[in-house]
Amino acid sequence: MIDTSHPDSEFIFRAGAFTDRIKNYCRKYILESFEERKITFQDMKIEALLLLEFSELHFKEI
Repeated sequence: MIDTSHPDSEFIFRAGAFTDRIKNYCRKYILESFEERKITFQDMKIEALLLLEFSELHFKEI
């Protein structure tokens, strides 16, 4: 359970939103045609890079 009074809890919830979006792309990806998958994969790549940047900014000690 996350302590909502902890100063990093906002960042943890925001990081969770990134992973939820990536998970939703994965669900969509497996049902798509090859051409649609290429677009979805690019979107997933962008989301993953945003998560990486966010993590490096807010979770430096990890």
